[in-house]
Amino acid sequence: MLPARGLQAESWTDLSGTRTIEADLVGLFGDQLILQLPDGRKLNVKLDQLRAESRIQAKDLHERQTAARADRVAELRRQAGVAAAAAPDPLPEPVAAPEYQPPTDGISAVETLQYLVEQFRAGHFMAFYDSLPEDYRDEIDQLVAQASLKLNESAWNDLVGSVHGIGDLVVTHQNWLFSHPRLKDLGAEATEPLKEMLLPMAGLLRSGFDPETMGLHDLQTMGFRDWLVRWDQATAPYLAELGRSSGAVVSNYEQVREQRGVVTIRVIHGDLSTDIDMKQVDGYWVVADLVDQWPTLFEKAQEMLDETPDGSLNPLGFENSAILLAAAQGIMESLRGTSDATQFHTALDSLLSFVTPETLASVLPAAFQLPGTARPGYAGTGDYGMDDDMYDPGMDDAYDPDLDER
Repeated sequence: MLPARGLQAESWTDLSGTRTIEADLVGLFGDQLILQLPDGRKLNVKLDQLRAESRIQAKDLHERQTAARADRVAELRRQAGVAAAAAPDPLPEPVAAPEYQPPTDGISAVETLQYLVEQFRAGHFMAFYDSLPEDYRDEIDQLVAQASLKLNESAWNDLVGSVHGIGDLVVTHQNWLFSHPRLKDLGAEATEPLKEMLLPMAGLLRSGFDPETMGLHDLQTMGFRDWLVRWDQATAPYLAELGRSSGAVVSNYEQVREQRGVVTIRVIHGDLSTDIDMKQVDGYWVVADLVDQWPTLFEKAQEMLDETPDGSLNPLGFENSAILLAAAQGIMESLRGTSDATQFHTALDSLLSFVTPETLASVLPAAFQLPGTARPGYAGTGDYGMDDDMYDPGMDDAYDPDLDER
């Protein structure tokens, strides 16, 4: 490599010692030197026409140039390999989730809601379990233990493997996925929010449905909370990252009334508000609807499990699950079978045919909505799940119950 122009060039002295010039070594080819003078002209000089010091200098500079060129070629090849790789190496790891905080005894209904939202935003789904009364948790443990024996192990493994495979494919092929021409054409404004959501969601599936974590044997033999602790540790970083990338705005909570043991809490999102009724059970505040329905829910679940033979329960619960799983596995295998980005893009074309800026704009705002939070600029939904500007209260009055009999 030539020194930058303007720096001191090397001195070269002829064999007689009577003539010295300042020039850069362009290269050494056999016994011929090519030197570049400060004015840009080049000279060919034979080694045996130079003094010993200049000959040694020429060989030393040539060795350094050769090594520098080799390093540059290796770096270019490394960069080309990184650019062509299916994913970064090593794979990026999410930031560690905040440490889980169990619920505090004696907290109020408002504090319970705040606690649940804070822990969910921190990635700890198990806060919902720990916030239930002890009897509820015992009954959940009982149902999980019984349901784990009813599950069809082959169907369970297929489901876990497929969900894990989807997450693993996205994580391990993320470079090829986001370099797809259809996604690149959407521009960074559309693809960056998609990437911020999709990668942690894929990591969540990859980690949370790892067959080592979701093995049916562990679910059958471990206490459910012990199993949940392990699952929480595996998934919390990704849930927390989703919470951060969602841009959710934390709501305000205030108790508005208490009547006949029911506390009503108003959750306020900017100009929107939702009232949540809560009841206290054995010192724990629980959503009132859940308290009212719990005995029936538990009884029906228990009856269903009692009537289900061991090993017969399909985890997806519908007849076409095998077809859907086979289709998902076929798609993943076709994508995994590609050896470069071009092949991957071709295999992915049919799946991305629906992706447009319009579809992304409609899907992303509601892709990940935390309980008790609202997105900036997102109005949420009104009655009956319709957007506020679509809901017409007059529609309620227009309902004619006689129509049901026609």
